[in-house]
Amino acid sequence: MHRILTSRIEEDRVALTPEDFHHLVRVLRLREGDEFEAVTGDGHRFLCRLERAGTAWWGRIQRAAYDPRESPFRIHLAPALIKWERFEWILQKGVELGVASFHPILSERTSSTRHGGYCPRKLERWHRILQEALKQCGRGCLPRLEEPTPLAAVLERLAKHPIVFLDENTHRPLQQRVEELVGCQECLLLVGPEGGWDERERTLVRMKGVPPVGLGPRILRAETAAVAASTILQYSLGDLGRGISTPETPGESEREKPIED
Repeated sequence: MHRILTSRIEEDRVALTPEDFHHLVRVLRLREGDEFEAVTGDGHRFLCRLERAGTAWWGRIQRAAYDPRESPFRIHLAPALIKWERFEWILQKGVELGVASFHPILSERTSSTRHGGYCPRKLERWHRILQEALKQCGRGCLPRLEEPTPLAAVLERLAKHPIVFLDENTHRPLQQRVEELVGCQECLLLVGPEGGWDERERTLVRMKGVPPVGLGPRILRAETAAVAASTILQYSLGDLGRGISTPETPGESEREKPIED
């Protein structure tokens, strides 16, 4: 099923932006009467039929449902900034794995020159990557993306969450931390940069009483570690590898209008 991300719900139809029209009609070659899915990013989704009148196109809503497809275990992923293409791969795969929010870290070993310098345009691009990944994987809720900040700010922002602190300089396995998190509903996952954490950053986390954990005997790239740890957490505590739940479908009287929060 082809999918768009939209906020343009108008009574019994979905208005198409020029970008939506180009994607559905010009790129995917959908024709009048073909079906597609519109998701709002907050868990609501609409089965639509493509319609037109003259040069105007829209999606007529056939069925509405609240189906967020979110994991019961919320991972707040905080990866240190690395080379842009690898960092953007973390964002894409994190969405697919059910990450609830992203909190990029400006670590002590993040060089602004090496990484091209952070600017607001990067955040705009990252939002587009999240949106495209959302449409591809079928999730209903768009993960939150924060601006890059130092580790101390991330720890303060998410102070109430239990922490999973990845560090290659430890023999304590991630599985031990997973066992400690049984019964929890979320965690902050910290992943260091290329070259590892600075000692001052390790001290910051140790002050929280959190022991570091590792992913095994081999040294993984930062982006590999972020995806591997997210996968293990979702498999052990979330919904990865579980069955597919049935979406909540509204009654017949509700099918021709959007669901309200």
